Amino acid sequence: ISETWAAMEKLVESGKCKNIGLSNFNIAQIQEVLDCAKIKPANLQVESHPLFPNLELLEFCNKHNISFVSYGPLGSPGRSWKKEDQMSLLDDEDVLKIAEKHSVSPGQVLIRYQVDKGNAVIPKSGNLSRMKENLDIFGFSLDSSDMDCLNNLYK
Repeated sequence: ISETWAAMEKLVESGKCKNIGLSNFNIAQIQEVLDCAKIKPANLQVESHPLFPNLELLEFCNKHNISFVSYGPLGSPGRSWKKEDQMSLLDDEDVLKIAEKHSVSPGQVLIRYQVDKGNAVIPKSGNLSRMKENLDIFGFSLDSSDMDCLNNLYK
């Protein structure tokens, strides 16, 4: 990791990029980078949603001023490895109630959840209308009861 990180630091030093970051690293791997870095990682991109919040990783990133970028905020409903009995966040009763309360879609609730936690978020869609919907999350806010409900989906 140290050789690769040093090569990435040279890209910053030469002006070829402004920031460098990590994807899908765990705490031990991030610490290994921090131990050798002249330039610390600007961000970490990992899967995060109410059923897989990566709370320890988020706390570690916050402690080290590394921005946390959430991909898969909808719980990756189209993933090929999903088991038949696994719950879809888009169909979860609590998510649906919150969506109805705010007159938005379940996907918008789940994206806003990440934003309200202070995370950057990267929803994936190949559907233009959903892409527009995914961006339209600033006309409502989740209150503390909404956040508590979503936080409690992770058991």
